[in-house]
Amino acid sequence: MKNISLLKIEQPDNSVFTVDKDKLKSTWINDIEYTKWLGGQILEDSTIVAFSVPSAIVPEAIDIILYPLSKNFSSVKFLGLSDFSTDYMLLGKLLDPAI
Repeated sequence: MKNISLLKIEQPDNSVFTVDKDKLKSTWINDIEYTKWLGGQILEDSTIVAFSVPSAIVPEAIDIILYPLSKNFSSVKFLGLSDFSTDYMLLGKLLDPAI
């Protein structure tokens, strides 16, 4: 886990489908079958290049999921990769509060 990088990308604004957190069922964060079903529903549209979902780890954040099988994936531009430095002890506590 110590090799974390950030990938900077660019994609057309209209290529990202946004999941409305307020429309998710209240137990979505603990329901893996529901979230898998929802992702499957979204990816049935082969024009969607990416979709944004609320983060299950950081409630205030949004995760962007890229869909490389999209017929429009070639519109994504990869602009660069950079190393991500963090306090791994702090990150470990975030991911496993028992630490």
